[in-house]
Amino acid sequence: LRDGLSFAVLEDIDSKLSFREVVLRLPKFDMSLRYSLVPAMRALGLNVVFGGGANFSAMSESTQIY
Repeated sequence: LRDGLSFAVLEDIDSKLSFREVVLRLPKFDMSLRYSLVPAMRALGLNVVFGGGANFSAMSESTQIY
């Protein structure tokens, strides 16, 4: 698929596209999600921010920030 996808092919597809107004109706619903970013941040190497030795003095004057 990737080999056949050239700029000329994309231009051809783009030239065949058209705009059309649509009415989209969705029922009301509530959604919630709880997700901890701690594992992702640790995987990125941000371990020091989760320890007691973290220095956030440039962001907050309070020492009780978490």
